[in-house]
Formats: sequence, structure tokens, C-alpha cells
Amino acid sequence: MKEKLVSIIIPVYNVEKYIDRCIVSVVNQTYENLEIILIDDGSTDMSAERCDAWKAKDARVQVIHKKNGGLSDARNAGLANATGEYVLFVDSDDWISLNTVEGTVNAIEKYDADMVVFEYNTVYEDGRIVRQTSPDYETECFGVEKAIQLLLEDKKITSHVWRKLYKNSRIGKDIFPVGKNFEDIFVMHQLFLSCRKIVYLNEAYYFYLQNSKGICGSRRLSDCKAHFEAVDFRYKELIELCPHLKKELEWSKLISDYTIWTDIQSGNGVKSDRIDLEKTIRADIACHSSKGLALWKRLGLFGIEQFPALIKDYQKFFQGMLKKFYAKVNKLAFSIRYIRKLIHIRGKRFYIICAPDHGNLGDQALLFAELRFIHKFFCNYEPCVIPMNRMSRVTVFLLKWLVHKSDYAAIHAGGNMGSLYPGIHQAQERVIKSLRHRKLIVFPQTYYYDNSLKGIQMLHKTQMLYKKCSDLRIFVREEVSYQFVKEHISSHVNCMPDMALYLPKYEVKAKREGVALCLRNDSEKTMTLEEYERIIETLRKYSNTITEIDTHIYMDNISMDYAKRELERLWKKIGASELMVTDRLHGMIFAVITETPCVVLASKSHKVAGVYEWVKELGYIQLITNIDKIDEAVEHVLKYPKKKHSRQELNKYYDLMAEIIRR
Repeated sequence: MKEKLVSIIIPVYNVEKYIDRCIVSVVNQTYENLEIILIDDGSTDMSAERCDAWKAKDARVQVIHKKNGGLSDARNAGLANATGEYVLFVDSDDWISLNTVEGTVNAIEKYDADMVVFEYNTVYEDGRIVRQTSPDYETECFGVEKAIQLLLEDKKITSHVWRKLYKNSRIGKDIFPVGKNFEDIFVMHQLFLSCRKIVYLNEAYYFYLQNSKGICGSRRLSDCKAHFEAVDFRYKELIELCPHLKKELEWSKLISDYTIWTDIQSGNGVKSDRIDLEKTIRADIACHSSKGLALWKRLGLFGIEQFPALIKDYQKFFQGMLKKFYAKVNKLAFSIRYIRKLIHIRGKRFYIICAPDHGNLGDQALLFAELRFIHKFFCNYEPCVIPMNRMSRVTVFLLKWLVHKSDYAAIHAGGNMGSLYPGIHQAQERVIKSLRHRKLIVFPQTYYYDNSLKGIQMLHKTQMLYKKCSDLRIFVREEVSYQFVKEHISSHVNCMPDMALYLPKYEVKAKREGVALCLRNDSEKTMTLEEYERIIETLRKYSNTITEIDTHIYMDNISMDYAKRELERLWKKIGASELMVTDRLHGMIFAVITETPCVVLASKSHKVAGVYEWVKELGYIQLITNIDKIDEAVEHVLKYPKKKHSRQELNKYYDLMAEIIRR
């Protein structure tokens, strides 16, 4: 059956730095029947030339050059030329997953819906990536009224135009208001009202670059005014069309007014404009909400100071303001409760300290491997896991009394010793300092200190600290770290395999087909766009099915149960693949666990190449340092026969590690 045409509209204005990354992610979609419309909105940099270059390269690309008219005008121009049955908007400084169009088209057709809403990750300028909503939301199909209610809540569903796939027939050709900022707020409720059914898909397909120079990051008074106009327009339209949602509308308006008010206080502009905006918001609150009027009076906007009563009556509203304070109090309370729980454990204990609570599934796999190691070799010890989010200074202070001389205490394995992740490193060193007179272990780590002044200072502090430890045994997972630690830090060091290699084989039940592609998107990414396209080109020779996966779910404070479910979900995808290509260390290790043929791309960090030395004899895992060798490597791993009990030799090292710890 022929794929239906999908129009992807990309407004372009002065984004020469980002445009190629965006278009590469679009032209390489696993869904190929695309109409890619680039609207050059009067760019004054090299963006227009980049658009024309892509048009010459790919016949599916159309370029419209026009005078600058703003984002709304550019989107309207794209809609006027879109002939596809479905429409997807992508901003030119963002990018999408390779499976975005395929996944959303499958969902919209499965549920016979008119729109698909999917999840997104925010990419910060320092390279951090954060998923925006809870992964516990389930995929569901619902009607217009529920969609509007969720839109007003602004959590599961937001006004962003770009995180949705639309039926073209449901979109008006000039729906976006020209000359207006926050155009998404102006139109999203109208787009929902034009639909019969909407599908929510819990897949984070979109990568949204948080640009500090953009509209949302600038906090100009003119933008505050535009934001107020957009929210007010939506309120007035919906109060007429959906009067039964008056309560939800008023609460949403109140929250928006408060957000705009706080932006005004730090906004740039003329003082008289600030005063006019404040008067407008006061009048709006007084007009639309009696509760809001009382709230704002107590806040002091009308000269009445009753802050204690405000907290008592409107605690929920002020949770955002008190979030940091609550977080610190809760962390302390959790730490104390956790300590009390540990105190009641009888017998000898084996502590794993600074365990991961974030969404790096590689780190989570290390934790499960450590627990398996303890159960195997120290079965008469009770394993006690203390996660990073419990590591308050109070917890660290109490550790010296909590950990007995007969207990073992281990720093969680990974790659965060040194200057690369200073926050985690400092927390680990506080633990080492507190437990320097106990039996202390560092599970296999990567040590790295850069040559900056800060890196040199951190190394000196580590050297002084480790000298004070009476019984410390360090394990590292690759040769570079071993030589570094032995020369600069301590002679009590041994090189052992990465702990995740101690996990058992994951049984693959599904028939293997397609390719799993697992490449970094975060701050440690080193691959160029040319190399990325070269990889995609090669993989398409072997399979039309390419599934983009990641060993990171970009979340914090996840439970061990949730981490286990996500790991099994990831292993199932990898195990069902005929081939995997990755530049992630634990992407390589997960290929070993699932016995999936894998080509590993070396990164600038030595840890991938270093850990590869432990698994290179398996044959179906191959590391390449030159992207031109990828065809040869793929051929090799696909033909290489798997050895039975291929990890038997590795297990001997874990036996040795247990013996060293017992000494």
C-alpha cells in the first residue's frame, strides 16, 4: 500500500547555525513519501543558500523565498503550498527523531483521528536534554472537550504547533495571525475544535532547542504584552464556545496572568509600558475572577499585604514560588526517613552509595549488575542502595555511624569520577571523606580530569583525600583510567570489566529484523552531520526499517522499578534488531547482553574504546574509528558466528574482583 503524502513545513529565518541539523533529521525519515517545504522568510544570513542547496540535493524539498513577514506569515505560506494529506510543522532550529513521521502517521490512521500530539525533549545551550512530561502518561484517543481541558492545564498537552501531526483538511489556510507573537496560543484551541478525535502519543519524537535569544527567553515588555493578548483572545473565544468550561478557563487565565506578571517585573522596556501592563492585568483579574481578585489583593498588588494568609488559602498556587524551598526540605526529610529505615536492617550490609536516580539507562544497568554481584558473592550481606537524590549533607554526615566496620560501602560504578560531571564527583568525594576509615570500594569507574585550572584543583583534592583512606580499593574499567589512577592517585587499583557486562543474557524471542540506531544527542556528542548521513546511507543498503533508540530517557528521580521496565523495553527493541549501530558505551554493552551484531563508533572519550577491549573477542561487536569503514564493519558483524558462552571469560574477572574485595 502506497504511503500517504506528508507535508513538512519548516519556516526559516537566520538560522544558518542550525538549519542543516534540522533538515538532515527530516530528509532521513524512515517514512519517505514527504513534501518538505522550506519557507525562507527573508533571511539575511546564509540560511537561504542552505535551503537552495538542500533543494538541489533532494527532489522532495521545495523552497519558497519571500519577504520577511514573521513566523505566522511563513507558516501560512507553507500551508498554502502543502498538498499532503497530513501536515507536520518543524521549527528550523529544532530537529526530530528519524521515526517521527512513521510513528505519528501509524497512530493517526490506527485511531482514525484528525491530530496526533506527541512528546518532546528540551535541548539547552549547554547540551543538556530534559524530557518535558511524565513518561507514565499512556497513549490514548479522546474527544475535543478533553483536549481543550488538557490544553488549559498546559502539562500533558501544550499550545506548541510543532509537536503535532495534523490532517491537512482540518487546518485553515490562513489560520496563523500575521504580525502576532505567541501565535500558537492564538490558534491551538481552534485547531482542536476543528477535529473529531485527537491521539496522545507518549513518544518524545521532537527535540526543542531552548534558545535564550528567542521570544520565550527574551522577556521584553512587548513580548509580555503579546503573551497577554494571546491568552486573552483564547479566553474570550472559548468562554463563548465552551461556557461549561468556565471554571477551568478562569483558573488557566489566572495562572497565565501570574506568569506574565512575573515576566513583566524582569522585562526590558519603558517604565510607562510596565505600569500600563500592570494596570491591564489588575483589571483583567478583577473582571474575570472573584477568587483571583482576592488572591491578588492578598499578594499586595492592590496595596494589601497578607502573605501568611495567602500561603494558607492558596498553597497550591504558590507551589511554584516555593519549589526550591520544598525540594530542600523534602530531600532532608527523605534522607532522614531513609536513614531510619536502614538503621533497622539487621546483620551485615553492603552499601551502594550515590546510585543513579536519573534516566541514564546505562547507569541504571550498572546498579542492577552491582546488586547481582552482591547477591552472588556476598549473599550473607544485605544490599542497601542509597540513591543520589538521598545524598544530602545530613545523610553523608550520618554515614560514618550508619556504616559499621564489618560492612562494605561501595561508590556506584560509571564514568563520573573527575571533572566531567563535577556535581556527582563532589558528592562521591564527600562520601569517601565520611567513610575513609571503613571498608570502601569504588566499583569500576572511568577517571578523567581535564587540564583546566579547575580540573587540576579537583585532581589535587582527590589525591589528598585518597591518601587519608585506610582501606580503599579502586576498580576502573579501562586501561587509560588504570594507568592514570596508578600514576596520580593510588596504587590500590585494579582494572576490571564494566559492571553492566555482569548482567545475564537477555533472551530474544522475536524474529530479528531492521536496524537499531543509538547515537548521542547530548553534550558528549562528537559526530558531524556528514558522518550521520553517511551512516544512514549505509544502513539503508541493509534494511528499510531503521529504529532510532536511546540509552537515556532524559528524566530525573525515577524509581528502580521504572528503570527496570525501561531497560527491558530497550533490550527488547535491541534484541529484535538484526543490527545495531551506536556511539554510546552502554549501547555497545546492551548489544552484548542481547547478542545483537553491533558496529560501535569511537568517540573522543577513551571509555568506549577502553571498554571495547573486554568484548572485542566476541566478534559480532566491532569498533571503528573511521566512518569510511562502516560498510566493511557491518558486513563483518552480520556474518560473524556467535560463540556459545561467549562471556564466560569475563566472569572470571568478577570472581577475582570479589576475592580482592574480601581481602
